Amino acid sequence: MMRRTRLTKCLNFNMMIVINKKKNTLMKKFFKVLWSIVLYIWQLPQNLASLVVRLVYKGEKKRKICGITVYYLPSFPGGISLGNTIMVGSQSEFTARHEHGHQIQSKWLGPLYLIVIGIPSLIWAGIYDTDLIPYTHNGYYKFYTESSADKLGHVNRK
Repeated sequence: MMRRTRLTKCLNFNMMIVINKKKNTLMKKFFKVLWSIVLYIWQLPQNLASLVVRLVYKGEKKRKICGITVYYLPSFPGGISLGNTIMVGSQSEFTARHEHGHQIQSKWLGPLYLIVIGIPSLIWAGIYDTDLIPYTHNGYYKFYTESSADKLGHVNRK
């Protein structure tokens, strides 16, 4: 009889561990979903803009690079990161990692991202390699928005 009681206690203890692990897993999933919702709302202007861009540029393909979901839009010129979406026209890993750097900037700045990073970056892309700002090797990436994205995305252009 004594052995049975010990065995029962041992089984009950192990069952409690399994139940606690399931509770922890459920809590982790809950907080992961909650965090995703909070981030989506924090980056809402960028997320809405990404929906518009993806509607305009059709023919997307989704692919994971370095754990990042990237949408390939063949007719898209260059790359852009808006909220939790990265869209690029080429399948370059450097471009995807650079855009991931912009994605990190977006997470940090939230609704200020478009004002501080997005709009200046678009203007810079529009005027670089024109009469206003002539082309230099990697000169495009020396602008504050781009050099910061390269650092955050671990892109080494040397």
